[in-house]
Amino acid sequence: MRLSERDFFLNKLDTSIKEMKCAADLYERGDTDSARKTFVSYMKGALRPELKLQMPAPTFREQYEYDDETWTEMILDGYVAPVGYVYQFPEGKIKWDFNAMPNGYVEWVFHLQYHGELVFLGNAYRKSGDEKYARRASEIVSSWIEQVECPEKGNIPCYRTLETGQRLWNSWPYFIHVFTNSPAFSDELWTKIFISIWEQADHLRRSFANRNWLITELRGILSTAVLYPFFKDAQLWYDHAVKRFISELSVQVYPDGVATDRSFSYQEHVVDGFCFAIDLLKLYGKDVPEELRTGVLKMCKMYCLTSRPDFMLPEPNDCHPTCCIDMAKRGLKYFPNDSELKYFASERKEGTAPAGTSQLLPYSGFAALRSDWTKDGMWLFMDGGGANYNSGWHVHESCLSIEMYAYGTPMLTDPGFFHYDTSKMREYILATRSHNTGLVDGMGQLCFAKNDVYGFIDSSKLGRLTHTDLGDLEVLEGYYDFGYGTNFRADKRSKDESRDASGDAYAKHTRKVIFVKNGIGEAKPFFIMLDFFETMDEKEHFYEVSFQLEEVSVECFDRSVKVEYPGGATLSMISSHSPKMIIGQTEPELAGWKAELDHHKDHRPAPLITFGQRGKTALFATVLYPAPSSEIPEIVITGYDEKEITLSVNGKEYTVSI
Repeated sequence: MRLSERDFFLNKLDTSIKEMKCAADLYERGDTDSARKTFVSYMKGALRPELKLQMPAPTFREQYEYDDETWTEMILDGYVAPVGYVYQFPEGKIKWDFNAMPNGYVEWVFHLQYHGELVFLGNAYRKSGDEKYARRASEIVSSWIEQVECPEKGNIPCYRTLETGQRLWNSWPYFIHVFTNSPAFSDELWTKIFISIWEQADHLRRSFANRNWLITELRGILSTAVLYPFFKDAQLWYDHAVKRFISELSVQVYPDGVATDRSFSYQEHVVDGFCFAIDLLKLYGKDVPEELRTGVLKMCKMYCLTSRPDFMLPEPNDCHPTCCIDMAKRGLKYFPNDSELKYFASERKEGTAPAGTSQLLPYSGFAALRSDWTKDGMWLFMDGGGANYNSGWHVHESCLSIEMYAYGTPMLTDPGFFHYDTSKMREYILATRSHNTGLVDGMGQLCFAKNDVYGFIDSSKLGRLTHTDLGDLEVLEGYYDFGYGTNFRADKRSKDESRDASGDAYAKHTRKVIFVKNGIGEAKPFFIMLDFFETMDEKEHFYEVSFQLEEVSVECFDRSVKVEYPGGATLSMISSHSPKMIIGQTEPELAGWKAELDHHKDHRPAPLITFGQRGKTALFATVLYPAPSSEIPEIVITGYDEKEITLSVNGKEYTVSI
């Protein structure tokens, strides 16, 4: 679709505005130059850069190797750096559908459409007033409008709704308000720019997505409506965006404050979107619905309640390292007297800690056991989400997986994020084997593969965890019972694709994590994990409990594993079964690897520990004993069943009953 200039002037402008009616009449009479001049003159007067430029300038830090000044000068010479991979287009002529990545990583083309280069050029222009930055910006915008055509519906690589939303709220409003009066932008170019803006906003109304993409799209629509009220559809876009923002609080955010992507870093995008809407409406004198403010508060507090003692968040599903301090500060912006948010925003210097310690988030299926709120506290997180994953393409097959932190050290972590391609490493990160949970016959879980990931599912069915506080003990319990198999390849699966289920195994995995808060005997506080597997197809299976570690020093013994961390802390895994360690396996499948966050790099070998047993049922007992040093008591599991475990601590026996 390509909106004609005639259609734009005669049908897309608000002709109840005298100047817009004049521009339309001039165009109708064939005086296109005067029509453009009239439109641009009114547009420049209607913009309010003194307001828009009060908002923080967009940030793009994909050019990892260069400072901002150096990088801006390189942009003048045709350099770009989507996903951090630097490339120079010959003679500065950007080919917008070209993929420069040696491995063909598809996100390079998508990120190219963000137009972050315009932000760097705008920043330099604001500082210097040098028209060379405006001229390069006009060349970039002109080339994109010329080469990329808005699709009738749906997405194409250069025109996905995600990047369209990003442009409309982020890079484009910034360069428009910065370069408003630059002679490098002619009346003809400004007219083309606003024709494109109409196309992009209309595209978002017709081809909207869901989840965090939709929030980005709504930001773009709301920005267009508020910043450019001379469009005929401005009020329609405004009403749509505000109404949809409010409704998405119940669609995209569970009652416990977790967004349906179930990824804390992706939830940042959701929170950002709602904060942006609040700030934009307030800045331009619009009414701010109270629902938006309270929704942000709920999400920000959830970050704080689940954070580790170092304020970092767990990393379930596709997740980057995320800190709760910034989220607390965002919440304080709208609720400045909230004492709990002050506690986290000030890094414990002000405010008050939450009344409780451990947290169960029943709708999302997340839970965190915690000794206290100090920086030296002990913490364990479990992802107990069941079969009704509602997190789209970001889901990992990791039900019942745990993360653990103690003595200032992250000890058990989630594999987190690997870039979105079709590599074996992407498959490994998605699969159960790379997580701290269970396997059956060497195969992983099939939540994502067997459920509808294209629509929203009843959130009340997601969480399967229970939390019980018994005083000296706290118990988390959850289960998984939707089968194990291969061939899920979630990153490749299409909506109508079927999968071969002939090799699947059906078994139920129940996990109990017991927090021994006061320790026993000479043992300091620790965790006990009981993993019970039972067949659901009357067949014998080989059951495993696995732990994917970082690149750390590991020693395996007959019934235990000792892990030493760089800071001197240790983790002892005392087990009822003998361990097996895998590092850097490539065949028949990847095992024992950690992902690199850098998009240019692949992965690195790291220890994977497994404990296994064959039968129709299997019960594994594991003591997770963290310590600040290598000096720990001698702990041996001497007896166990589903309800209690007997431990010998330095030769003296203790029974822990659940």
